[in-house]
Amino acid sequence: MAGASVMMVCCHDEDEAIRLRSEIKPEQWSEESVLHGEEVMVLGTDKATQPLPAGGFEFVDFVRVQTFAGAVGWVKAKFLQPTVSKMVVRCRNVAPRFDDSKVLRAQLDPVLWLNEAVADGETVTAVSVANGPDNDGQTQEFVLVRTAAGVEGWVKRCFLQPVAHPPPLPRGTKTRAAMAGA
Repeated sequence: MAGASVMMVCCHDEDEAIRLRSEIKPEQWSEESVLHGEEVMVLGTDKATQPLPAGGFEFVDFVRVQTFAGAVGWVKAKFLQPTVSKMVVRCRNVAPRFDDSKVLRAQLDPVLWLNEAVADGETVTAVSVANGPDNDGQTQEFVLVRTAAGVEGWVKRCFLQPVAHPPPLPRGTKTRAAMAGA
């Protein structure tokens, strides 16, 4: 489970939320929580001891996660399951350029680009996440994605949305299918 993989939160009850911990040693709680079925990025793992009701201690595995809304915290590993995260590319509605596609980076280095691009509305698989410099040297969150053709490359996180919750297109926006007469 180590690395920057995508996991799904699995609570006991579908309507349940799990409050994130800001620290596990000592135990400190965050104001943020995650919901059953929510996808999160894994940032790291750790173990902590917790007291048992009958006395003594047990080791508990914790995972540091980040939600797609940006909340970061620790959650018990038992509440996470691996998932393949399908993402949809949304670059046409992102200022300042409003592009129809984004060229993939070969690495996080802003000068190493692939000859491949992902199109607005294309579904990709999120493989991992990392921070890297943008073209202006500012640190941004990037996601390593895999296209349906098997091409892997890095794209800024701001251009991706989970498939389960894609943002609605602005009113009057024509899709590629509508423009093609489908």
